[in-house]
Order: sequence, then C-alpha cells, then structure tokens
Amino acid sequence: MDDLDAELDKGILRPLYVLTGPEQLLRREAQARICALALENSPKEFNETRLVMKETHGDAIVDACRTYPMMGARRLVVVSGIESLKTKDSEALEKYFQDPSPTTCLVLVVESVDARVKIWKTAAKSGRIEKFEAPRSYQLAPWIEARARRKSIKIHADAAALLGDVIGTDLSALEEAMERLYLYAATGDRPEKGKPKIVEVNLGHVENCIARTRVHTVFELGDALGKKDSKIATRILEAMLAAKESPIGILTMVARHFRRLWQAAEVLNQGGNTDDVARELGLHPFVAKEFAGQARLFNSADFARLLERCFETDRLLKSSKLGDELHLFNLIIEVCGEGVPRHSSRRA
Repeated sequence: MDDLDAELDKGILRPLYVLTGPEQLLRREAQARICALALENSPKEFNETRLVMKETHGDAIVDACRTYPMMGARRLVVVSGIESLKTKDSEALEKYFQDPSPTTCLVLVVESVDARVKIWKTAAKSGRIEKFEAPRSYQLAPWIEARARRKSIKIHADAAALLGDVIGTDLSALEEAMERLYLYAATGDRPEKGKPKIVEVNLGHVENCIARTRVHTVFELGDALGKKDSKIATRILEAMLAAKESPIGILTMVARHFRRLWQAAEVLNQGGNTDDVARELGLHPFVAKEFAGQARLFNSADFARLLERCFETDRLLKSSKLGDELHLFNLIIEVCGEGVPRHSSRRA
C-alpha cells in the first residue's frame, strides 16, 4: 500500500483501480482516499455513482463511466461485488479497460482476482490492482510503530512487539487497541494549538491496558490447563463464554498457546534460556519467562497428545450438533483429568 499512498499523496489518480484481498480495514481506507481525491473540487451529488454487480450489468457500468462530469473535473464510479461478474459483463468491462475515460475514476471492489485472466491483465495495464493483506507476524511490530505515528502515538519498540503478540494480525482489533492506548497514556496537558498531541506509549501501558484485559484471560486459561487446575480453567472458560467469546476463537487461541509452549520447550531442551525463548518466538522477556515456566511442565509427547485433542475438538465444534460449550468443557476435563499426564515435578 506504500506505493499507492505515495501516488495519492502526489495527487496522481489512475482511471481504474481494482481493490482486492482479505484485509478489509486497509481496503476501506484505500477506497476512501481514492474516492476523496477523485471527487476533489467535484460535487459528490452530481458525480458519484455506486453500484452493486448483482443489481447491474457491464453496459450500465460502462455508460456511467462514459458520462461526462457535471460542474467538476471528474466522475467517480464505485462497483462492489465483482465476484458475480458474468461473461457478457466481463467482455463489456474488458473493452472499457482498453480505453478508459480520462474524466472518470472507476473503482472495483472484489475479494479476490486471478491475475492470469485476460480481463485483469488488461485492468493492470490501464490502472492499478491493489491486493490488501495483513502484515505477517515478523512485520507486525514495525507496522504497529508506523501506524501509531499516524495517530500521534510514539510507541516503544518493545511495547509494539508485545501489542502484536497480544492482538495478532487482526488489524481492526489493533486499530481499536491503539485508540485505547492513546486515551490511556494521554495526560491532562493540552496540545499546542493546531497540532495533535504526541502521546508516548510504553511497555507498561500495553501490559496494563491491553494484555490484562484481553489475552491474559486466554493465557490464564492455558496456564490453568498446563497446571491441570480444572476448577480455575472451568471458571475462566465460563467467564469467556459469558463475554460472548467465540468457541472456535477460544480453542484456536488455546491451541496456539500450546504450540508456542512446545516451541519454547524445544528451545529449553536444546540448552537455551528465557532470552533464547524470547528471541525464537518473538516474545517480550516478560511473556517469555512465563512461557518457559509452563513449557517445563511438559514433554514432546504431552504436547502432541494435547494438540491432537484440540484438533479433534475443532472438528466437533464445526460438525457436531451438540452445544459448542460442551465440547470445550469436555476438553478441559480430559486435559485436566486423564488426557495428558501431569509432569509438574519434571525439570524443576
């Protein structure tokens, strides 16, 4: 998206954009920027057309694009749901892509496109196809730091790393977390007139404002399962379900927790320490210390059996007609009971 932002910053607007990919937050933001630039100095009520592919056809889209702008320099045509594009519509649009109107900006919004198909090859020559995906885990901390700067937040590197580990690659959730951190870290001082206030966010802010209110609950559930404390695990699970947490989401986070514990255990078994665990898993030292403590309670066979049970629970959640809560509580009973043997005295 950096290249697209650079073009828009310079006022460069192409006649055609295809916005695709699974990351909706970035896609919406790009669409908003393109639309704002396209309608700059052009009355929106006269020059904006928004269509849904299921409710229109290719010729109608082309007609809207060929219409001259009124009382402005440019028209904007936005079409969503291009997934339902039919052959006849595809032919009409491909012909338009070969010679798009210089006074119209056409924005097509689609979940995915096959760049090898002729229509999209033509679109790429006349305009721009932009695919929006969440950053990968190793890219997350730098992305958070860059994103925070746009929100007048100066976030420390270790705080950004912990925030990424806590929230993951859910960019909408990260956006919300940064808003909360801004309010949490802000003091009563007013910013200079006309300038946004720069708020500094450190590790303690993330630990107290975000980690304790979100993932610590999941971490505590994993911790309780690791210690085979069924009473605490059951109580935490009940609280999470009461808070409308997704059963699949809970299971996914628990499985992820134990996969990472297994990684930590392997590092320790090879003679590593908590610093090595932090480096290998990309964790803050505070979190790595907790991971190392739990990892010492299991061996590889324990982890394999536990994750196998998680996978079986995932299948049941997606296919069984019984209540989702029942499968999660059964998982707790099996893990804390006869499922994975306890090894609390091992590697003390």
